[in-house]
Amino acid sequence: MTSIIKFSPLCGAYNEDPLCYLLEIDEYRILLDCGWNDDYDVQLLKPLKRVVGKINAVLISHPDLHHLGALPYAVGKLGLKAKIIGTIPVYKMGQMFMYDAYQSRQNSEEFTVFNLDDVDAAFDNFVQLKYSQRYTLSGKGIKLEITPYAAGHLIGGTIWKIKRETDEIIYAVDYNHKKERHLSPTILETLTQPTLLITDALNALNSQDSRGNRDSLLIESITSTLRAGGNVLLPVDTAGRVLELLVILDQHWSHFHYSYPLLFLNNVAYNTIEFAKSQLEWMSEAIMNKFISHRENCFQFSNVKLCHKTSEVNEFPSPKVVLASMSSLNSGFAQDIFVEWCSDAKNRIIFTDTSRPGTIARRLMENPKMGKLYMERCTRVPLSGQELADYERQKKIQKEQELARKKVEEEMARKKREQIEMYDYEGEDADMTASLSTLWQGHDLYPELIKYNSQSQSQGKESKLPHPMYPCIEKKSVFDEYGESIRPEDYIAVAKTLQPEDAITQFRVEEDAMVEDVVEETPTKSIRQKCELAINCAIQYIDFEGRSDGRSIKKILNHVQPRKLILIHGSPEATEHLVKYCSSSFSTPGNNTGSKRVVAPRQGESVDVTEATNLYRLNLKSTFLESLDFKPVGSKSSVAYVEGIIMVPPQEQDEDGQWHQPEPYLDVLPHTQFSEGHDAVFVGDVKLLGFRQKLQEVGFKTEMKGGVLVVNGTVALRRAEGNASINIEGSISEDYYKIRDLLYNQFQIL
Repeated sequence: MTSIIKFSPLCGAYNEDPLCYLLEIDEYRILLDCGWNDDYDVQLLKPLKRVVGKINAVLISHPDLHHLGALPYAVGKLGLKAKIIGTIPVYKMGQMFMYDAYQSRQNSEEFTVFNLDDVDAAFDNFVQLKYSQRYTLSGKGIKLEITPYAAGHLIGGTIWKIKRETDEIIYAVDYNHKKERHLSPTILETLTQPTLLITDALNALNSQDSRGNRDSLLIESITSTLRAGGNVLLPVDTAGRVLELLVILDQHWSHFHYSYPLLFLNNVAYNTIEFAKSQLEWMSEAIMNKFISHRENCFQFSNVKLCHKTSEVNEFPSPKVVLASMSSLNSGFAQDIFVEWCSDAKNRIIFTDTSRPGTIARRLMENPKMGKLYMERCTRVPLSGQELADYERQKKIQKEQELARKKVEEEMARKKREQIEMYDYEGEDADMTASLSTLWQGHDLYPELIKYNSQSQSQGKESKLPHPMYPCIEKKSVFDEYGESIRPEDYIAVAKTLQPEDAITQFRVEEDAMVEDVVEETPTKSIRQKCELAINCAIQYIDFEGRSDGRSIKKILNHVQPRKLILIHGSPEATEHLVKYCSSSFSTPGNNTGSKRVVAPRQGESVDVTEATNLYRLNLKSTFLESLDFKPVGSKSSVAYVEGIIMVPPQEQDEDGQWHQPEPYLDVLPHTQFSEGHDAVFVGDVKLLGFRQKLQEVGFKTEMKGGVLVVNGTVALRRAEGNASINIEGSISEDYYKIRDLLYNQFQIL
């Protein structure tokens, strides 16, 4: 290792909390994921808050809440300014996850932790990459090269390779080595012997059945419930693993011609499927080949109906299958449908992902026959009585204030127009120029008026300003990775040209229809209440997580053989199990060195994984830098001999009451301490063949004999064994001193 590398878990170590880690490479700080859960507990982000101002870049591995859920809050509330980097699907599907997460909470309560503007601001600072595309990060005096590779878990899911000179760091969490219908497997096994591998232990204790058995169990469970007259609910994520389920079910429905309604319910269902249709190049080879050869898009569903409200689901007859977000059942449409269906013994709830501990979904999976479930639920109810009267009165006051504000703005605009129309330009060019430049700043109207005035004065005419015109505002074109976006309606031919009378009549009809369609939204309030639910429906878990199991994880780690391994994100039992296995597996017979290669830091603990033991980080005081005498070496570097004193500052306490040790710094020697001096240090790399040419240019006769440069037959220069120094030998003469001086001039002497 040539760099100082430190790793600090901010969240998600020795537990199943969201993923968020700080990686420091020398002075450059990278945030690896920025996850949150659907509890949106701000206390969970306290460690992030302490370092957010020092972060230089953010790498996002997957588009779900557990990997990027805290981005809107970090950007909008904590002031995160660093560039955020991820693949194109992570950018697109990540927005779908965050929009759905926000609206799921807003549908049941007043959600103020972040808003949609914060979501947009977070993704406005997003750098989008493709797989295997190299991207350079520079700053703090260093240059890093990052490359994304396929993880195989979610669409666009990424394994990050971070390269700094000879060091290679791999960040690989939630990867999947199995081929699936819509995704190709990970390529982690090809990234062998990195300097450092950071990976998770989430599934270290889990085992999986084959894909064929898994799919058959899902289909059999659903169809048997439907035939018995029951409904099936699958709590799913927004735009990740749900794509695999939709492809499987749609294909099965088409093959057997089922008439049961198959519904996909979330706040962004339409946009999710549209994005999936346009990202086939990120899918499996089978899906891509099918589209290339037959122009068939597997996400052009013929059986899946998209719904955005629970009322739309109720319009379809039972029995039916509903895939609804959120998968934890803590909020969202899945919770609403679960509350409605859980008491019927004919219905079935199928979980396809193990939610984090403490969620309603996890409680049901751990105890599927609990009988009764106690939960706290937020719902919206219409306002009534005095509350409704107060709301309408307040709304009326706001409307009057808005009308008054518009009236004042219109009056001010009218006065400005009158001033412009009545103003005589003659004799007051300077004042008018300043006035117009302020009034019409940014429009192309002002230069035309100046030109008009100049022409009028040159022709001896009375210069009066023409009537002002509306400025022409050119619409900005919007581009994406496929080129300029178009409006389909601009290319639709009009079937019939309307006469003026017909146009007026049609406009009035459409206007009346619009007025009839506008229904004033009923004011509501949010209430939180505890409820007791009878759990009579069947509860089942089928593993569609799309992650490698424990056996596969161990096999992959043995194949990759990293020089250093950091284990994160997993239960204490799973983490300790994988630490013990890797420590034993990485050790050679008679040499127990594996334990030194494996580290499992806890939350709040910072570990130094620098392999070299003689590398230390010091800050340099400005007074110390000013005392140095830098000398150029090569075209881009300078060196100076350093002599100072290392100072260790006292511990400091931050705003949260946490004590931390500031980094030591190097300062000049105090006046009471004198420097003892040092031996001369020669800096540079001199080649004997290059030095031979220099000698010939000044008139010396040279020849090479067995790697020794002989000059004028009296002086010999040779490389010392084991180092890069050059030894000069010969009799004391004028030629000896000239050759030595010329050799010294090839170095910088400190």
